[in-house]
Amino acid sequence: MKIGYDAKRAFYNYSGLGNYSRSALLLLQQYYPDNEYYLYTPKIKNAIPFHCGKPFIVRQPDSFLAKKFSAFWRSLSMSSAINKDRLDIFHGLSNELPSDIENANVKSIVTIHDLIFLRFPQFFSRIDNQIYLRKFKNSCLKADKIIAVSEQTKHDIVNYFQIAPEKIVVSYQGCASQFWDTVSESKKVEVKKKYALPDTFVLNVGTIEPRKNLISLIHSLNYAKHDAKIVAIGRPVKKYMAELQQLIQRKKLEDRVIFLHNVPNEDLPAIYQTASLFAYPSFFEGFGIPIVEAMASKVPVITSKGSCFPETGGDAAIYINPNNPEEIAILTDKILEDGKLRQEMIAKGLTHVQKFSDEAVVHSLMGVYKSVMAEK
Repeated sequence: MKIGYDAKRAFYNYSGLGNYSRSALLLLQQYYPDNEYYLYTPKIKNAIPFHCGKPFIVRQPDSFLAKKFSAFWRSLSMSSAINKDRLDIFHGLSNELPSDIENANVKSIVTIHDLIFLRFPQFFSRIDNQIYLRKFKNSCLKADKIIAVSEQTKHDIVNYFQIAPEKIVVSYQGCASQFWDTVSESKKVEVKKKYALPDTFVLNVGTIEPRKNLISLIHSLNYAKHDAKIVAIGRPVKKYMAELQQLIQRKKLEDRVIFLHNVPNEDLPAIYQTASLFAYPSFFEGFGIPIVEAMASKVPVITSKGSCFPETGGDAAIYINPNNPEEIAILTDKILEDGKLRQEMIAKGLTHVQKFSDEAVVHSLMGVYKSVMAEK
C-alpha cells in the first residue's frame, strides 16, 4: 500500500501529538516495511530527527507560492500532491485532515485524540475553541474512518459530533520502546545526580496546566505522613505555575516539590524507574500516555476516577478523587509504606500494559488500514 500522512507534528512537535505521530510511523517502518509511507510536511529544516529513511518518502511544497504560504498548502491544496502520488490511504495523525481531502482520490482516516476543548472550554481561548471545533468536526465528517485513541474519545465523538459509532474504531496508542527497557544502574545514578533527585519521590509527568491538576497533589502533602518529595516534569503554563509557586510558599513546601523542565526524552526512562510512585490526578485526558509509560517502567500508579483512566490503568492502578487531596495523601501513604502492595501493583501494571505493546498497537493500526481498503 501507499499511505500518506500529515507529518508536520512528527517533524516539529515534542509533546503528545508529535510522539504519537513518530511512534506510529516508526512502528510501521519496523513491522510493515513493504509499504510506501509518504510524509507531507511544510518543511524539514531543523526538524526532529527520527530515523526517517526507507520506506519513507518526504513531500514538501514544490512551488514558490506553496512554500511561501505553507499553511495554505497543508490545509487547502494538499489534494493535488496526494493525487500525484496516487496514494491508497491518507491518514491525518493529529485530529485533522486537509480541508480539500474530498478532492483527493484516496481513502481517508483521521485520528482523534480527545475533545477536551469541548468538555473543558474554560481551559482554551474562544478563538482556539472555534478553530478546533471546525477542524475536528469537518475532518470527522469527511473521513472514511475515524480512529479514536480510547473508548472515552469514541464516546465523545459520537456525543458531540453525532457521528455513527460504526464509523469509529478504537486503536490504542503505546509508548516509546525506551520505557519498556530496564535502565542500567549506572544510568540511574547518572540521571539521579544530574537532576538532584531524592531517594524517595512521587513522580508527575505532563504539561503543568490547570487540567492536569498538579495542585491537588501538592495540597496532599499537607495531609501525608510520608516525607517523599514530588518531582513534576513538564512544560509550565506561566499563570498556573505562578499559582503553584504561591501555594508552595504559603504552605512552606519549598523543600518538598521539585520542578523539572525541558528534560530530554533519553533521560525520562531513568527518572520513571527511579520513582517510588507515579501520581496522575488529571481531571480529563483522551488517553493518558504517562500512565502507560509508568507501568511499562515498573512503577505503581495512582490516577483519577472517571474519564479514560480506568481504561488506561485497568485493574493495575489505584483510583482517587482528583478533588480530594486528603484521599490522595492516604493512598500515597499506603502505597509507599506497603512493599507487598507496591509489588502487586507493579506486576499487574506490566500485565495490563501488554495491550499497549508495540506489536498490539501497530497490528491494530494496520488492521484499520486493511479494513478501509476492503470497503467499497
